[in-house]
Amino acid sequence: MSRIYLFFVTLTAGICLNVSLADAQLRNDLFGRKPPQKVTLSAEFKVKPDTRLGMLRLTANIIPDHQIYSTTQQSPGPRPSRIEVEKSDQFLVYGKFEPNTLPHIDGSREFFPVDIEHFDTKVIWSAPIQIADEVDIENLKID
Repeated sequence: MSRIYLFFVTLTAGICLNVSLADAQLRNDLFGRKPPQKVTLSAEFKVKPDTRLGMLRLTANIIPDHQIYSTTQQSPGPRPSRIEVEKSDQFLVYGKFEPNTLPHIDGSREFFPVDIEHFDTKVIWSAPIQIADEVDIENLKID
């Protein structure tokens, strides 16, 4: 499975996320050529002022005529996209990543016996986070 690592800086805080998109969305063609970049990813987190609570956001921008599958894609269909954040004693992701919009549903069942859930153009997944008390938020790195 292909993995994409993201690095984005907000103030002096960095984020590293491990995102898995289905192989068919990233693999080389029959001649071994790398495909054009079909999805660009960025990530950031923001903390509410005077709190230790915030949101971690992952944005996927998708070029026209391409798609990525939802994180809730059912089997036996295409592999769902996955978002993983490494565990840390500096912060806690305490909820699921939720998209800012519902996926498009292809109910034709031409190739799979389940509906295909996908996004095109853009999707932003967000999850709530809590920063540990002893952590300097401006220098926090989330892996």
